[in-house]
Amino acid sequence: MPTSKPGHRIAGLILRRDSLIALCTVFLVTVPPMSYRWTHGGNVRYVRNLRAGITELDRKGPWSLYTTYAPAEVVHASAGHYSLTPEVARLVTDRRVTADDPSKPMYVATMEGELKPATLQPVAMAPDVCSDGPRKLLLELSQPMPVGYWNLQLHYDVSAPTVLQFAVDPGNGRPLEATGNFRKFPVSGSGELTFALRKTAIHTLRLELATGSGCVSDVRIGQPVPTR
Repeated sequence: MPTSKPGHRIAGLILRRDSLIALCTVFLVTVPPMSYRWTHGGNVRYVRNLRAGITELDRKGPWSLYTTYAPAEVVHASAGHYSLTPEVARLVTDRRVTADDPSKPMYVATMEGELKPATLQPVAMAPDVCSDGPRKLLLELSQPMPVGYWNLQLHYDVSAPTVLQFAVDPGNGRPLEATGNFRKFPVSGSGELTFALRKTAIHTLRLELATGSGCVSDVRIGQPVPTR
């Protein structure tokens, strides 16, 4: 049975020694910074603040969270649905958080993950409109909205239970589904509706009323901001 020569064995030992030294060097250079980031970084601070805020608000009573996008250092917007704050809240607490229900006290997650009382600060508004039957209604905004992450809030009053759907025209005459995930909003009677729009510019808002008649009013597009 062939055996390796002493010189080959020594070379192999040297190679393995050098590989081990290189591996230890990579470990010592990379792991401490990674460890520091995961214990002190903004992503960990965000999650800790968010979890603590949810626990505190749950003790006080009903509340609702404006849907916004979590900071990129926590989860990138390319993650779609999983980058939305209600979904991040569900993942870090393992329970669902009420979102976009203006009948409850509204809160927004800051860039640090703190939950603050909030209201929608409008940048553009749309006129009140009514329909006597199922149809698509075009709402011209008071001013065009640049590309960004926006929220919409409105008051509705419908004659019978129905479903509302929305689209936005970014300025090219080709409407896009407004939410990015083809959400439909079942409504009845009268009330407030709010939700997050997909990242886009907005020149015109299109509302589709599935059945019956109804009106929408106090239509505002902007961003939720802390009130204190």
